[in-house]
Amino acid sequence: MDLLKPSMQAALRDMEAATAHNTRGVLNVCGPYASRDEITSSVKEVVGLVAGAELPIDSVTSKTLFAHLQSSQSAAAVSPGYENPGKLDLLIRTSNVKRLSDFMMWQADEGTQIHFVKTYWPDFGLSDMLPILLGWQQKVWLRRWGYE
Repeated sequence: MDLLKPSMQAALRDMEAATAHNTRGVLNVCGPYASRDEITSSVKEVVGLVAGAELPIDSVTSKTLFAHLQSSQSAAAVSPGYENPGKLDLLIRTSNVKRLSDFMMWQADEGTQIHFVKTYWPDFGLSDMLPILLGWQQKVWLRRWGYE
């Protein structure tokens, strides 16, 4: 957060406060972020647990490493009991850039909808988000009814 302009920090803090009691989803805003750093931190944490005999080496799997990603831990804390904390439903890339830029690379999977929008992040708002959310909601409903 310290790398963002004060107005952006204030907007994000307001958003956090407004949604503090929501437990059915997580919004990740990736600015100065890199998946490689998050994955490396997860591996270091798990290696430390193994070295400290807190975790048997045989129990280390990709699921173990995924669960130790900071984004997975944050999602699990916000949405306890959620089936796949940390997995992405939507990945939205603003500013009309058509690349992922190392954003949430492990968290995205075959079920993640990826959207590239022309709007720049500071201007991205409800009019940009609503069509994306409605499309995603339609996909979820169709899956529940067996049409996907």
